[in-house]
Amino acid sequence: MNYPLTIFQSQYVDSKRLVDIKLFWWGFILYGIGSAITLEAFEIIFQLIQIAGLGLLFMGGHRLVPFQFDNAYVAILFKVYFLWLMLVFVRGVSLDYDEMKVYLTDPWFGAMIYFSPLLMLFPKKLAFYSTLFRVISIFGIAAIILYAAYYQDLVNPDIRNYRSRDIVENLSRTLAIPACFTLMTFMYHSGRRKVLAWAVVLLTIYFALVRARRGLLFMVISPLIFTYVIYLLKSRVKSLFIILSVIAGLGLINYGISVFNSSHTFDAIKQRAMQNTREGVEIMFFKDMEGMDWIVGRGADGLYYCPGIEEDNESGYRRVIETDYLQIILKGGLISLILLLLIVLPAIFKGLFLSKNTLSKAAAIWILLSLINMYPSTVNTFNLFYLVFWVSVGICYSPMIRNLPDQVLIDYFSSDTESKAL
Repeated sequence: MNYPLTIFQSQYVDSKRLVDIKLFWWGFILYGIGSAITLEAFEIIFQLIQIAGLGLLFMGGHRLVPFQFDNAYVAILFKVYFLWLMLVFVRGVSLDYDEMKVYLTDPWFGAMIYFSPLLMLFPKKLAFYSTLFRVISIFGIAAIILYAAYYQDLVNPDIRNYRSRDIVENLSRTLAIPACFTLMTFMYHSGRRKVLAWAVVLLTIYFALVRARRGLLFMVISPLIFTYVIYLLKSRVKSLFIILSVIAGLGLINYGISVFNSSHTFDAIKQRAMQNTREGVEIMFFKDMEGMDWIVGRGADGLYYCPGIEEDNESGYRRVIETDYLQIILKGGLISLILLLLIVLPAIFKGLFLSKNTLSKAAAIWILLSLINMYPSTVNTFNLFYLVFWVSVGICYSPMIRNLPDQVLIDYFSSDTESKAL
């Protein structure tokens, strides 16, 4: 199919920019896989790998942020938001060596989460998104390998075993869940890549059930529902397919319920299904926070008093609350939360209703699901899940990307260009 020359001219990436893209993503691969492996005996080695990854990431990344915006609204809001995040970060900075090492190597609550929004300014080029999909696949392969390596921990019958819980949360959120974004954009990918994504997602669902991680289950299953909706919308035999899929779906659900009820493997999730494990922590949070704390937060290293939650915590103060909306308020106050919402809510609208392709709609859905997941789970972390969130915001704000026809994207991602991207 012939397309206007301007489409391909707008997507041209010079060799220097392509090198920067590769450096950034290879740096992030080193950082992400280094943070996913929890071998205490080799902790220093993997921290060095993370630091090396950050070095590559900064080398490529600083040249990929042009601070150019698609409209005045997002330009003003983003500058204010990013400046505020820097102030929040500075309020928690310590020059102690051990603290600095934690800031750099902790992907969950370290320094890098405050720089993640810069991803929305990265080049709105298909070469960048093509590389992103390859990184998602690399992380998926790493997830399968590490699921196998930690299998005995993951199926530990003791549901209160903190190591097993942390391993499944770390591997799934660091490596596995972004595979859902591949499934949501299924039309652009080869059969091999889709099979890999399904394998990663199904394994994650299984281990989330075994370890009774309700929030994790929702994070994995909700994108699959939208994947199904997108598939129906793109199907050419909608009526027949809907009827057959509903019948098949009801059969699978009935079979799944019977297996779920009869198997002892899922006893833990059955017991936790109706438990409210957040209420006590949230009550303590509300009691400890004072007037100005709600407005400006307590800084990147902010704490709240909540004794009895962590056995090895003698002070009773915690720096983490598992409800992400409250975590944002704890660190940066309502100012952080409101600025974030003012940026991402219009992006969802633009991606869903002012776009011509599945990539933009999937990006909008990813942002929406991330906001929903911020109640039961922690989303704002320096991992691929969160980077896809900010890349998606950039996609939704880019009229050039939103207006590309699906066929252009299909042709691009299936071409040799993708194989050269990383």
